[in-house]
Amino acid sequence: MADINVDVLVIGAGPTGLGAAKRLNHINGPSWMIVDSNEKAGGLASTDVTPEGFLYDVGGHVIFSHYKYFDDCIEEALPKEDDWFDHERVSYVRYKGLWVPYPFQNNISMLPKEDQVKCIDGLIDSALECRVANTKPKNFDEWIMRMTGAGVADIFMRPYNYKVWAVPTTKMQAEWLGERVAAPDVKTVVKNVILGKVAGNWGPNNTFRFPARDGTGGIWIAVSNTLPEDKKRYGKQGEVTKVDADKKVVTFSDGTTIGYGSLINTMAVDQLAEKMGNMSWFSSPRGSTTPRPMSLVSVSAASAPSASVTSAGFTSLRTTAPSIAPPSSPTTRPTTSRRRTPSSLPYTRLMAARLTPAKRRRARTGRSCWRCPSRQ
Repeated sequence: MADINVDVLVIGAGPTGLGAAKRLNHINGPSWMIVDSNEKAGGLASTDVTPEGFLYDVGGHVIFSHYKYFDDCIEEALPKEDDWFDHERVSYVRYKGLWVPYPFQNNISMLPKEDQVKCIDGLIDSALECRVANTKPKNFDEWIMRMTGAGVADIFMRPYNYKVWAVPTTKMQAEWLGERVAAPDVKTVVKNVILGKVAGNWGPNNTFRFPARDGTGGIWIAVSNTLPEDKKRYGKQGEVTKVDADKKVVTFSDGTTIGYGSLINTMAVDQLAEKMGNMSWFSSPRGSTTPRPMSLVSVSAASAPSASVTSAGFTSLRTTAPSIAPPSSPTTRPTTSRRRTPSSLPYTRLMAARLTPAKRRRARTGRSCWRCPSRQ
C-alpha cells in the first residue's frame, strides 16, 4: 500500500512536466502530483547562478510562441510589465574574417565575390529544381539542396547544422523546419548582391522578450509557482529511487511511496529504465530481436494525455482519455534545451523525431505546399 495515491504522477518539473501539471490543474479532474529531484523547477531549461550572481542558462534561452494557451500560461506566471525586457535579435555568422548577418543564406552579398558566384549558381539551380519537383524532400539535406543549392549548402548549411545538432543533415528529417530555417528568395538575393545591400531581420523571434530577472529558468520557476504547493514535491523528497511498473508505485529517496494510475515521465529514458531495474534494454546488440524502450512521454502545455509505464519497460500513450482532453486552442511545447544523450544509447534519432511541429502546423493551416509557410 503506497503512502500517497494519485491518478496521474508527473516525473520531472521541466517545461514538459510543468505543461502537463498546468493542464491537469486547469481541467481540475484527476488527482495529480509533480515531482523533481531539483529544489527548483526548470529541468534542462533552468538557469545556474554563480556565487557572484552571474546567470548561465543551461539550455535554450529564448522562447517564442504563436499559441494563445501557451502565451496565457507564461503571462499568468509573469504578468507585470517590468517582468520582461524586449529585445531585437542581432545575430551574425563569422565567415572568412567577415561578420555575415543572420540568416546567412539571405545575406550572401556580404561574401567574397567567388563565394557569391558559387552561392548564386546553386540558388538558380535549386530554383529551377523547385519548379519541377512534385515530391517533398526526403530529408533535411534534400531540403537544403532544393531551397539553397550546393553553394550555400557546402559553405554554411551543412557544416553549421552538423555543429548544432551533431547529426549529418542526410540523417535528419525535414518536417520539423517550420519557421526555424529561412528559405531564400533568389530575386531578392541577387538584387542585394548587385546593390551591395543586406537583407532585413527575419524570423518569428527577430524580436523577443527575455525575463528581467533570474534568466530563462526564472520563467519555469514562475510557472511552477502558479501550481498548488501541496501537489509539488521538489528536492530530496522528489528524487525517484525506484519505479515499480507492475504495482504502479514510485519510491523516493526519503522513503515515501506514491501510487499512480498513469505515469507521465520526462526524465531521461535511460534513468527511467535504471529506476525500473531493467538496464538490459540498453545492452541488446544490433540486430537483436530483443525490444528496446520506445520514447519518453512528451506532454505539451495544452494537453496531458494519460501515459503508463508497462512492466515490459515501454511507455504507452493514451491520448483519448476523456477526462484529460486538450483545449480547443492549438499549442506547442515550450522551447526546450537539447538533451545530450550518450552515444552508446539508441536515442539520438528519437530526439530529432520529437521536433515535428511543422507537420501539425501544416495540418491546421490547410497548406498543402511543402515549402515553408512563413515565406510569402
